[in-house]
Amino acid sequence: AVLRDEVVTEIATELNVKRVEVVTSLEGMLDYTVVPNFKALGPRLGKLLPRVKALLSDLDGAVVRRAFDDASEFVLDVDGTPVTLGPDDVQVRAQQHEELALAQDGAVAVALDLTLDDDLRAEGSARELVRLVNDRRKAVGLDLADRIRLTIYADGRLAASAARFAEWIAGEVLAVSVEIEAFTGSGREADAVIDGEPVAISVERA
Repeated sequence: AVLRDEVVTEIATELNVKRVEVVTSLEGMLDYTVVPNFKALGPRLGKLLPRVKALLSDLDGAVVRRAFDDASEFVLDVDGTPVTLGPDDVQVRAQQHEELALAQDGAVAVALDLTLDDDLRAEGSARELVRLVNDRRKAVGLDLADRIRLTIYADGRLAASAARFAEWIAGEVLAVSVEIEAFTGSGREADAVIDGEPVAISVERA
């Protein structure tokens, strides 16, 4: 499938993801395990069955799946003895990676990499702050073009994220100044909790 650049950009924006990649296969997004069909293989393999089971458990299931897709069979080397396996002889079971969230509907699937590094976490916090400030702008009746003075009351990692992205935040919310103060000891009530930290904001027309 080919998605237009503007569609990819909209998806990335709506989902708040760094990169959207369109692929034609789920390989690499799923782990595959191979389990023997004991009913089918038992009579044929006899005493070899336990060894076949052990070898299959050590295999990359994706290799077996590809072999079935390409040739409808997979040849397993059982200590020098080739054993030909067909799709009815084993079950290739798919399991998603722990760090991926996968949703599938027919031939279309979406996988989200949920791994967050410090840079992504900081950027995500900055985006949440922008949403919070813009909501406050609307709530106090500011016009779209109104400039503001913004104070962010936060501690810890959230304060560090706000400081790191202060210039970007200012541009997004039309702030002529962004001050970052400690939340602890400010006496202010939290307007939200972002990245596990309470935050309060003050918005004044510039």
